[in-house]
Amino acid sequence: MRGGRFLRLRTSILDSSLLLEELPTRWLFVTMLIIGDDAGTGEVDMPDERLASQAGLSLAQTKRALKTLNDSDPNSRSQEEEGRRIVPLDRGPGMAPRGWRIVNWKKYRDEVARELATDRQRRHRERKGQQKAGARDGYVTVRDGRVTAGDLPEAEAEAEAESNSLPPPPPHTGHKERGEGPGGEAPEASPPGDLWNRIRDELKARVDPKEFRTWFTPSRQVPSTNGTLLVHVPTRTFAEWIGSRYGVTLASIATELGFPDLEFRFVAEE
Repeated sequence: MRGGRFLRLRTSILDSSLLLEELPTRWLFVTMLIIGDDAGTGEVDMPDERLASQAGLSLAQTKRALKTLNDSDPNSRSQEEEGRRIVPLDRGPGMAPRGWRIVNWKKYRDEVARELATDRQRRHRERKGQQKAGARDGYVTVRDGRVTAGDLPEAEAEAEAESNSLPPPPPHTGHKERGEGPGGEAPEASPPGDLWNRIRDELKARVDPKEFRTWFTPSRQVPSTNGTLLVHVPTRTFAEWIGSRYGVTLASIATELGFPDLEFRFVAEE
């Protein structure tokens, strides 16, 4: 690694005729790839003495390797420049010869860029799939200060995964809506959309400021339809830590705010 960047080597280099050469030649070429990639041009613009120092080789080893890499290679898969891997750098009229250009550097970089783009697209699809799966990674529930943890049933996970697309709940009226459900009971009202923020405001005065920033700032309330306060947190570690360490305090604050039977559910987003 140079300059804080990484060079990605393709596995196809293992099938290259370069591997038939001596070890110093192979290592010098990898060193030149690193330097050329760091420059962003595929050019190694330095005297042979400095290149030898960069590669950790003697000057004699470096010069032999440079000659080999600059020779035509009929076995090379690429016959650009007659299979040469490097050619002298064109420094313009009147300039003393110095440095080398890696022949297939641009082609190599384009292939790596395509692979990286494919990897990014794959990871994006995986993340979208995880988001669609919602909380299948698990959840932590706090009710009356008691903590339980487990895996969400599939149907519930899918419902909670879709909660981000639901419209915000109506303003809180201070009482439950009346109406008969299938069992004759009054349906549970959804918690107010700002309830978690109100609870966090109360909690902020009761816990260490650093702990509050670490564990509660990344959390957010999302709509729910079953009377449960649904809170998304970054990971299951957050869910378990908040539930186990702050469950009793959260239940107490909820009671003070007029929600004595409130159930918290902390769901890991990843």
